[in-house]
Amino acid sequence: MRIDVVPSVFAPLGITEVYRTSSDCRADCPFCGRKMHFVMWEKSRATGGPLGWCRKCFATWQPKNDNWKSLTDAELAAIARERERREQEEQRKRARAMRALPAWRVFHENLARYPRAPEMWRERYGVNDWSMRYYRLGYCPSFQYWHKKQPYTSDTLVVPFFEPQTMRVTNMRHRLLDPDARGGKYRPHRGGLGQPMFFANLNRGTFDYCLIVEGAIKAIIIWQHIIDCLLSSDVDDDAMTLAKNMQIVGVTGNSIAEHNLPRLASAKIIYLMLDPDQYRPAKRDAEPGVIRLAERLGVERCRLIALPGKPDDLLVEGSMTVSDLRHYVRIARRICLT
Repeated sequence: MRIDVVPSVFAPLGITEVYRTSSDCRADCPFCGRKMHFVMWEKSRATGGPLGWCRKCFATWQPKNDNWKSLTDAELAAIARERERREQEEQRKRARAMRALPAWRVFHENLARYPRAPEMWRERYGVNDWSMRYYRLGYCPSFQYWHKKQPYTSDTLVVPFFEPQTMRVTNMRHRLLDPDARGGKYRPHRGGLGQPMFFANLNRGTFDYCLIVEGAIKAIIIWQHIIDCLLSSDVDDDAMTLAKNMQIVGVTGNSIAEHNLPRLASAKIIYLMLDPDQYRPAKRDAEPGVIRLAERLGVERCRLIALPGKPDDLLVEGSMTVSDLRHYVRIARRICLT
């Protein structure tokens, strides 16, 4: 999506800024205030004219004009062709950006050049040497990023995002070690590629069961502890069960981009184990983030796991074991929406 000016026909609503997609515009709802839930069509398929609709409060808005005509079959076909053309163009842009990605090896080799870098991975997140090699984690001594049109520079820890089995890099994410600006601690290496998903088991492309957590580092820590149990002298049956049947996926916050949804199509059951704040409404009458994510993935196949803290912190601190994790998966509850 890109920021755009408000179509003039929607000016009476008082909206000052919209995000335009290939088929519509989106903005904060002028009726209930829910962010990015008001969808606007300049020529809707339902009425043939301008239409606004909120996905939260279901408020509907049309200009005071009853002379709109329904779209003809030829107009509908033209809209479909234009939508397909834009989607193909977005795919080509994404492919060009991926080809322009620098080799992850540059950042991975920096772990040997800067002895302090591996120590930061260990001290800050509890990532061990096996995970650094397996995920080709890296370090960037000087990464430039922008915030509100101002340039900033920081050294970063780098996480490459690989496609399972093919090992194709879809993007890299920088964790800013010295952020000088607001706007989050993470930055993508290349913009315009959408929010990537991180797959912890790089040998499993399709899977029946999936555990979704917030962020790549959480997925790394969980898979690292499962592997540690498998490599120990006393092999843990719970770890074996998780390793055989589960893919661990790290997502950004409580959202998954549209182009990533097909990659989870094979999952029969999806376990959602997000951070504790995602189980509480951000504001009154709002749905918790974990519920919004479940609705996007399909409520019927989602199960909730609510922990007292962040899963990677609990594992690193020793407050949770892999057997505990297996137990939480076993008792994960279904979602009942009323």
